[in-house]
Amino acid sequence: MMLYRAEPNALMIFNSDTGYTAAISDRELAILKTWLQSEQANGFIERLQELTLLPKLMSKAEKAQLLSIVDETAKACAPLRSFTAPESLHIDLTTACPLACVQCYKEPSEVILPMDKFTNIIAEAKAMKVFQIALGGGEPLLLDNLAEYIKVVHNAQMACTLTSSGYQLTKERVVELQAAGINHIQISLNGSTQEIHTSSRDGYQEARQALTVLAQSKVLFGINWVARRDNIADFTNMISLAKALRAEHLNILRYKPAIHEEYEKISLSFADFYGLAASIKKVQGLKLKLDSAFSPLLCYLYGTNFAAANCGCGAGRRVRQAKGTSYSGWEPR
Repeated sequence: MMLYRAEPNALMIFNSDTGYTAAISDRELAILKTWLQSEQANGFIERLQELTLLPKLMSKAEKAQLLSIVDETAKACAPLRSFTAPESLHIDLTTACPLACVQCYKEPSEVILPMDKFTNIIAEAKAMKVFQIALGGGEPLLLDNLAEYIKVVHNAQMACTLTSSGYQLTKERVVELQAAGINHIQISLNGSTQEIHTSSRDGYQEARQALTVLAQSKVLFGINWVARRDNIADFTNMISLAKALRAEHLNILRYKPAIHEEYEKISLSFADFYGLAASIKKVQGLKLKLDSAFSPLLCYLYGTNFAAANCGCGAGRRVRQAKGTSYSGWEPR
């Protein structure tokens, strides 16, 4: 499903099936508008179609509707260096978790988000034209009625993703979540071996079992990997594992200050940072996603190719949390 939203002199495009997002502005926006009016193909349009950010087949009515949204970009208003609304809304369904990960930055408790409050949040998000709802915790799989939360998002015509440790994820549970409308599942895994994973996270066997189950399903899934000083040398092994498991992508996350760890000892050194960047450039055959909060790495890899709409704090602009804590000021050490 394609979702569009007018921003100040820019068009946001989101593919809920792949999770891909594009911000089109300036000359590219003019090219898109010309194509919508004349239907004359060009390299830029073909590239958008190749990236699944524009349907290859669109009716005249669909093109007319998209053209009207493009025209709205000239009238759209937003705070300075910001979007009119976040692309994604992260919602912690519960603070409960059966694991005891040393890198966790949240205080454990037993709070569950009531369904009526959740429904109100989703209604507000839909009114704001938010593209995606990311469900997490704690451990969301602890909720027996998790599928009901997913159905609320699906019925609101937004993409729904789930981040989990994989705790007790069975084939039957995957089928249930798929029927409810889940678009993507992320399993947290910090190492290709139990020894490496356990240095920062609990639940290695649960994560590997969940990934095996997902590999045998039709649900799109990926791996969340936190870049740390104690697992950075394992990155290429994680790439090989992700390929072997047929994961859709590997999501590289920035390490956040944790309750039980010394940030200075765990965060990447300069050598780690530049080594990771070099390794990322060599990856083939697997999609990589970079955490929007990992701005130093994003800027280093993309440099001046960043569009003006993408500069500044990408995490603050693109993602919001219904409840939680964010950190700033990260730099490689």
